[in-house]
Amino acid sequence: MPSPPRTFKFYMYRSQGDSNYPFENVNAANLGGVLRYLHDEVVTTCPRKFSITRIIRFTVTVSATPAVLETHTGPFGPYVAFDAGKCTVPNCPNIWAKYGYVVGCQRQGTSVANYPEGVWYSIPGPCPSQDFVHKSAQCRRHYTGGHCAYPNGAHDCTVHAEYSGQINLDDLSGIGNFNARCNQGVLEYNQTSDSGFGTNFWNGKRDAASCAQRKNRVLQLFKARYPHMPTVLPEPRCDW
Repeated sequence: MPSPPRTFKFYMYRSQGDSNYPFENVNAANLGGVLRYLHDEVVTTCPRKFSITRIIRFTVTVSATPAVLETHTGPFGPYVAFDAGKCTVPNCPNIWAKYGYVVGCQRQGTSVANYPEGVWYSIPGPCPSQDFVHKSAQCRRHYTGGHCAYPNGAHDCTVHAEYSGQINLDDLSGIGNFNARCNQGVLEYNQTSDSGFGTNFWNGKRDAASCAQRKNRVLQLFKARYPHMPTVLPEPRCDW
């Protein structure tokens, strides 16, 4: 018999530009996972990839469906990638049919950047098979996604998210206005030299102590800006 649904509340993070949009049909991460993504793909260019300016934090409640709990102990299903709101993994419809609209997870190793226990998540929303431009009203009604007010492990009730603050990447590195300074030759991180030009915040991509300091810096900024909220919340294990 399937185990009863298990529900967890914890923080997820997204790196994002100045625009706002719903927390659905997107990929997110825990803190180690978002720093790994930033370090490997975002802070290496001028301007930053996708014009990313901030790290946004969400308090997310996730509940497993009975189909997930038949083979796993946590609340997650298989991880999928989203691009412009569309699931780009070939077997996405089969995942939703088998497990329901579950939050997916994928553990990140330390070979790319040394942030231990980094995890990426996928958040299926309405009409996950189409991009933002092609999500029709009919598709949204028929393919509802997993968002609901009180996740209970039903096929279409697996996740609820609440905005819980943000910090700016410029404040994180202390670089000031990066968009202005990068035109003057400042670069946050260069893959070849493993260092920045005009800042040393991202130096040492595979150095455990340096990565731990960056993680602690993020937590310090959130704590200073949102002292009424917990700095950390226990995370469920990703067992995929």
